[in-house]
Amino acid sequence: MENAHMKKQDRKITLKTVSVVIPAFNEQDTIQATINSILNQTHHIKQIIVVDDCSTDRTKEFAAKYVGIQIITTSKNTGKKAQAQNYALPYVKSDIVITIDADTTLAPDAINQLVKAFDKDPELFSACGFVLPRRIKSVWERGRYIEYLFGLTINKRIQAEYGTILVCSGCLSAFNTKKLKAYGGFRDLSCVEDMDLTWLAYLNGERIIYIPKAICYPVEPQNFSIYKGQVHRWYVGFFECLKIHWRDLLKFKKPMLSVFVLTGLLEGLLIFPAILYTLIRYGSFQLATIVILFDLLVISIPALLKGWRIGRLKLTTKSIFCYMFTRYVNLYLFYRAFVFELILQRKLTIWEKGH
Repeated sequence: MENAHMKKQDRKITLKTVSVVIPAFNEQDTIQATINSILNQTHHIKQIIVVDDCSTDRTKEFAAKYVGIQIITTSKNTGKKAQAQNYALPYVKSDIVITIDADTTLAPDAINQLVKAFDKDPELFSACGFVLPRRIKSVWERGRYIEYLFGLTINKRIQAEYGTILVCSGCLSAFNTKKLKAYGGFRDLSCVEDMDLTWLAYLNGERIIYIPKAICYPVEPQNFSIYKGQVHRWYVGFFECLKIHWRDLLKFKKPMLSVFVLTGLLEGLLIFPAILYTLIRYGSFQLATIVILFDLLVISIPALLKGWRIGRLKLTTKSIFCYMFTRYVNLYLFYRAFVFELILQRKLTIWEKGH
C-alpha cells in the first residue's frame, strides 16, 4: 500500500513543465488581465514569455511590471501572429508550450486541465479548450456567445468523437514542445496558423484532443467593423488552408478531416442558395420562414441546454436571436471570403486583432 501511494505521489511530482507564450501587438488594454489569469493558475508555470511585436502603445511597459515575465521584442513588426509565436520558440525550455492570445483570460484550472491530457498521453501533439466570450453585451458579442455554445458543444464534440478537431484554437492551445519545434513552429502560409497546423498535424498522423473543462475567455468584437475584419480573416484562412491541403484532402489521407472540411464548405456555400431556391421555386415567404425557424430551433436547443448547465440560461435565451442575425452576416462574409480568396486572389497580409 505504501509503495502504491508513493507511485501516485511521484506522478503528481513529475507533471509536465509548462511555458506560456503570449504574442502581443498593441494590447495595452488587455495584456495585464491575461498575465494575471496565468499567474493565478493552479498549475505551476515555468516560463511566461510575452512576444512584443513592435507595439506602438504601452504593451511592453505594462507587461514589464510583472516580476519574472520574459519579454522579447521582434526586430520588426511581423504582421502575423504565427511569426510572433515562432519568435518565442527558441526560448521555450518546457515540455509543453501553451499559446494564449493577449486579449484572453483563463479559468484558474484551465492549464491544469490541458496538462493532464499530456500526462496521460506523452505522444499527444496538441490539446485545446472551451471558449466563452469575456464580455457579452453587444449584438456581435451575443451572437458569438451562442456560436461558441453551439459549435463547441455539438460540432467540436462530434469532431472529438471521431478524433478530428478542425482547428486547435489559437486563443488557447497546448502543444508538445518537442513536436512543435520539429514542425518548425507555426507556418506562415495562411492567416490562420492554428487551422493550418491542425490539419498538417492530422495529415502526419498526430493526435489532437479537445478538453471542454479547459475554459478561456477572449475579448470578442464589439462592433461590425471589427467583427467583419475578424470573421473575414477566419474565412479567408479556411480557403487558404483548402488550397494548401486540397490534394491530401481529396485523397482522404485523413478521412474524417476530409469529411468535416467538405461539410463546412457545403454548409457555407449552400444555405443561401437553398433559401433563395425555396423563395423562387415556391414563391412562399412562409415556407422560407419555416426553414429559417427550423434552423433557429436546431441551434437553440443545444445552446440553451449548455447555457442552463453553466448557469447562464437567461443570457443565452436573450442572445439566441442575436445569433440568427450574426449567422446570416457570417454567411455573407463566407461568400465574400470565397470571392476574395479563390476568385479575385487577394491576399491578407495584416494580423488583425479581434477586439
